[in-house]
Amino acid sequence: WSPDGRRIAVAATAGRGDAVVIVDVATRITRELRIPGADAVLTVAWSPDGRSLAAEATRAGRSDLFVIDVRTGRAEPLTADAASDHAPAWSPDGASLVFHSDRGARPPRPELDAETGASPGGPPVRAPGRVPTDTLQFDLFRLHVATRRVERLTATDADETNAAFGADSSAVLYVSDANGVANLYALDTRTGAARPLTDLVVGLDGVSTTPDGERAVVTGLEGERPLLYLIRTPFERRIPGDTLAPTVFAPAARAGAVASPVATFASAGRAARNPFLRRGAPAAPDTSALASLDPLPGDSAFAFLPLDSAAVEALIDSLAAAEPPARPDARPARLRYGPESRTADGAYRARPYRLFFSADVVSGSAGYDALYGAQALAGIQASDVLGGHVFTLQSNLLLDLRNSDYLIGYSYRPRRADVSVQAFHLARLVPEGGLRDRLARYRQYGATAGASYPVTTFDRVDAAVSLLTVSQASVFDAAEPSVSRTLLNPVLSVTHDASAGGPFAPTRGGRVAASVSGSPAALRGAGARFATFLADARAYVPFGEGGLYSLALRASGAASVGPNPQRFYAAGVQGWLDPDVSEGGFPIRRPEDFAFATPVLPLRGYALGARSGAYFGLVNAEVRFPLAAVLAPRPFPILPLQGVAFIDAGALWGGPGGDRRLTLVTGGRGKPRRLDDLLVGGGFGARVLVFGFPVRFDAAFPFDGVRFRRVRPYLSVGADF
Repeated sequence: WSPDGRRIAVAATAGRGDAVVIVDVATRITRELRIPGADAVLTVAWSPDGRSLAAEATRAGRSDLFVIDVRTGRAEPLTADAASDHAPAWSPDGASLVFHSDRGARPPRPELDAETGASPGGPPVRAPGRVPTDTLQFDLFRLHVATRRVERLTATDADETNAAFGADSSAVLYVSDANGVANLYALDTRTGAARPLTDLVVGLDGVSTTPDGERAVVTGLEGERPLLYLIRTPFERRIPGDTLAPTVFAPAARAGAVASPVATFASAGRAARNPFLRRGAPAAPDTSALASLDPLPGDSAFAFLPLDSAAVEALIDSLAAAEPPARPDARPARLRYGPESRTADGAYRARPYRLFFSADVVSGSAGYDALYGAQALAGIQASDVLGGHVFTLQSNLLLDLRNSDYLIGYSYRPRRADVSVQAFHLARLVPEGGLRDRLARYRQYGATAGASYPVTTFDRVDAAVSLLTVSQASVFDAAEPSVSRTLLNPVLSVTHDASAGGPFAPTRGGRVAASVSGSPAALRGAGARFATFLADARAYVPFGEGGLYSLALRASGAASVGPNPQRFYAAGVQGWLDPDVSEGGFPIRRPEDFAFATPVLPLRGYALGARSGAYFGLVNAEVRFPLAAVLAPRPFPILPLQGVAFIDAGALWGGPGGDRRLTLVTGGRGKPRRLDDLLVGGGFGARVLVFGFPVRFDAAFPFDGVRFRRVRPYLSVGADF
């Protein structure tokens, strides 16, 4: 917020890149302020007089501080060196900024201040040469805006971050992990005295103070949920002894420091095996770790290193120059770092990125059955280190290749737009013409090329085109000729998704999507010719204490037009185990139905295939609430149990060759009025996580317009809408 409370400044992605966006709260008019050459803008802070903004931005992979004149939009760098500078906050008098940086004890440079590593005055100069050697640790610094002079405020082995001023320029709040847990500290900049204000188990992050310093807001965790906490009169808080006991997560202790209580009571053998216990011991870091290095089989060497990057670099150089201790049962370690990795001034060389693929997922099983023959399942996904190239192979072998499923795909993801190609084959036995005693074998194979483009964080556009061949053959009558079609299927969709997920379904936010698809031409056979328009909107409204309860609303609908429209059919719930199929069976009559017939769900209370048509509309409402936590013995985890109460109402109409008018209700003139194309069901259910999979049970009561019918149960696996 601006000091006058009329505007908000945010760091945002806007247009070609990041910018500082100022929003007028009353008019909602926005204004963009850009930092020339900035790759990303991370944080922003108003000056007390509202005339300037301090921002943290990255240029050429380095994070620096900038000051922006709000009136003119001109941005000037405050720092421009190899250090990473973060989270600037203004002093009450507007003369200085406090920030955290890894500039620490870097080697002095001729053009920079020898003590602080910053320009002593005038415009800052980008320093050539090696990168800082202590990039694993942050301290607090103060930058005097008028002179560009940088003053170091803290110099410890811990990380001091996220600072904010109190009522005057001598009082600073900040976050430090001096005892191994991120706690809130107060610093008197006149004396350099610092003391902890909190003693937490899970830690906190982020600090914001009121101008009078009487209140502070921090971010912390309650369970797994991040929450905002208000601290009144933070500078008056006292911790007994003004000290915190170190934990085993504390940074490497100096010689003679107090040991962690856990490290004190641990046996020597356990402390030697546990790196956190070693870090909690009051011993000086030992940089001569080569003698105790235990090379692992393979191509890597591994050792627990102290949090001192100078020692890390020294160890890397020594590893490259020396041979590890010989072990008869271990292969030599192949070291990837050596003297040739350094330039003449000691900096590490930059090397072009090389593609090196490794398996992300490998799974498979195989078997043989006297009746069904060979059967196998296999799945492989491999990608490079950065995830820019992904290969996928999936197979479900049954009898032979004509009756099996397999897919091979490649995704290219280094750019903003993700591009993918796939080749696939699917085969299924489906009751022929709705008759359960006759089966038809359907096959679908072809290739798909697609692209996904993120417009913003919450909006994306997806496009794909598929070349499909679908066929239908009778299993019982070999003399009956098979039917085959080759079709073209383009799809274009737009999605806005600002929902926040939960263990069973989203809990807040909303989602809107729309798509157009079709089959404009058949390359072989008569084929399906249609265009389908589909829309889907969802909203999730939390309520109750802590947002544990939520209301989920959904509305969706589609229309398929053309000589051979796409078919939609009622299908109960997603992932329905052992579904109850209607008298008419699966609504698949033509080869193209196997490719394009789409389930409408959730529509609980009815059998699969109870209605079908070229048009549908569906409305869902669910109230979701916690029931209990089921305590199960190991190896089962604690299983959260959620309850739901729901109402589903949908209509499907316009079957092929039939009446395309919507008839919601029939009857009248002395006959009871009953629902026709409209299907309504309501009921309740429960959700539970089993080995990480959401398992759902629903009991639905169909409503025919007069009364509720007999309950229909649903057992399914998967997430809710």
